[in-house]
Amino acid sequence: MNILIIGQCGVGKTWVMKRVIEEFNLTENFSIGKIKYKTNGEINVIGKYVGHTFDGSDRLSMSAITDLKDFHEYNKNRINIAEGDRFTNSRFIKEMNPKIILIEGDGKDGRDRRGSSQSDRH
Repeated sequence: MNILIIGQCGVGKTWVMKRVIEEFNLTENFSIGKIKYKTNGEINVIGKYVGHTFDGSDRLSMSAITDLKDFHEYNKNRINIAEGDRFTNSRFIKEMNPKIILIEGDGKDGRDRRGSSQSDRH
């Protein structure tokens, strides 16, 4: 199963991913090409989560999508969760056929809380 979490900048996509990492004890860091992810062998959270404000897919190379096919082939029998703009594109959606979860809201409160200068256009 593949899941894609989408929403405006600041709505809590990365926060949700960090809770999944914690709740399901995703302690192993792994990579396939430019795609980095945390795993427990059954569930994968795609992105680099190292304790920064802008963790997750924001910390991956813009060209990480080029390694998507290899990632998918290796992890096709696992739960793969991705979030954000790096993966909100037709290539990811066509290859992974994810269930899409939209976190509603404009994200302003989240951006204000973290002192972000990002606008809703980001």
